[in-house]
Amino acid sequence: MNILSHFWFEANIKLSNGKYLVDGKKINAFTNEEEAAVKLDEVVPFRLESKLIERGAKFEKSGLWQTHVTVDERVVTGQNPQSVHAVGEAVLEELKKTSIIKNTKETYFCAKLKFSLNNQDKSCIHSKSSTFHKMV
Repeated sequence: MNILSHFWFEANIKLSNGKYLVDGKKINAFTNEEEAAVKLDEVVPFRLESKLIERGAKFEKSGLWQTHVTVDERVVTGQNPQSVHAVGEAVLEELKKTSIIKNTKETYFCAKLKFSLNNQDKSCIHSKSSTFHKMV
C-alpha cells in the first residue's frame, strides 16, 4: 500500500516500468486553489495538482478545506490537513484487505504530523472495532 502526502515526491515516484505511480490513478492532494488561498502558489517549486495531472493522474478534488479522500487500488490520498482522519480510516480499510491486519481486534495508528497551516504538531488515531477517536 502506498500512503502519499503533500510532499513533492508524490508526483515523482516512478515504477520499475518507467511510468509514474500516479499515472492513470485517481489521486487527490492540496489543490491549486488551496495553494493560492494560503499564498504558497508563488513559493512552492510547482503546484502539486498541476504536476500530478501532468504525470497522468486522474485528479479529484472538493472545495477549499473540505475533507476528501481518494482510494485507487492501494494508493490512498487526502486533499488537505482536514482529510487526515478520513485518510486514517481509508488506510485501515485497505490494511484489513491484506494479511497485515487480518483478525486484529484493536489497532493503533499514531503519526506525528506537522501542519504549517494550523500549527498542529501531532495527531493520533485510535481504532477499536473500526471506531476512530482523534486524540490531540
